[in-house]
Amino acid sequence: MYLQQIRIPAAVLALMAAASCTSTVDEPPMADAAAVSFTAGNASRSLIENDADLQNSEAGFAVWGEYYETSKPDAMRAKVFDAKRVAYTGGAWAYDDVQYWFPGMTYSFAALFPAGVKGATYGGGTQVALVGYDVLKSKGVDLLGSMAVRECRVGVSQTPVAFGFRHLLSQLNFVAKVNASVQSGVVIESAVLYGIPSSGNWSGYGEDARSAWTALASSETSASAPLAHAASVTVLPTDTGGKALFGGDNVLLCIPQAVPDKAVFEVRYHYADTPDVPRTYTFNLKLASGMLTNGWEPGGSYRYTFEIGSDDFILFTKPEVVEWEEKSGSNIIIQGDETN
Repeated sequence: MYLQQIRIPAAVLALMAAASCTSTVDEPPMADAAAVSFTAGNASRSLIENDADLQNSEAGFAVWGEYYETSKPDAMRAKVFDAKRVAYTGGAWAYDDVQYWFPGMTYSFAALFPAGVKGATYGGGTQVALVGYDVLKSKGVDLLGSMAVRECRVGVSQTPVAFGFRHLLSQLNFVAKVNASVQSGVVIESAVLYGIPSSGNWSGYGEDARSAWTALASSETSASAPLAHAASVTVLPTDTGGKALFGGDNVLLCIPQAVPDKAVFEVRYHYADTPDVPRTYTFNLKLASGMLTNGWEPGGSYRYTFEIGSDDFILFTKPEVVEWEEKSGSNIIIQGDETN
């Protein structure tokens, strides 16, 4: 049961300014602030790499939160935020209907980027969950989550909240290479990925701050309605490192899960000097992913590489676990500024 949300009257603002908050997340020291403040990120189809990506977002993120009297941990909780949108505007992170810290209270927060994620439910404390989240419907949006617990003490100055956001989905990519024996190069006409569920339920953060997903078998994708589709690209033997088939505006994100038995990567191609002779190569990803004992994990980025040689010879290597979009796989520390 929740108490009704309470706004603090101006008469007690002086007392609130004297409150301090100690947090379970790593926060650099900041100037005194009485208002509760947060942050969020980018709802485009590009991935979130750093604080700037988050600040450039128009979507913002949603925050849930509640508090209770620290000396009475069994007391009823008061809900203070319920999917409140916070966005970067005017050089600061802000939200409407500003809330203030109550001295002597312990606050719990949960946050999801972007704001407006369908199927989000709040279970109190730091627990927010997702039901039926579909990566096809979200169209490549980089789903992020965070949580924080703060104790506000009387008589000591406070610091603003900082969130350490984590990627909640898995990222896949496929890199095409051409053997030196194929001087003319190869044209990848198309590539599809299917046999993988596109939606799942997320139960929220566990004690180790990792997330738990359950893929929904009913959402298994097919060759006619794949999880992802790559456009045509020409690959030459001189292309150092090959060419990635996904990325940029065609990011391949999936529900974290054990690699499905039916997961298939299918590529249609032709040698540049024989354009009228199309070829199709189909590979079972389960066979290639044996070393991924935990499957595709939340925040994990996996790169599969295949090399096309002469006479339809294709070498498909084991997946590499790489940094998120090969730039930043760590937490994104988002510093809350004083809300105006």
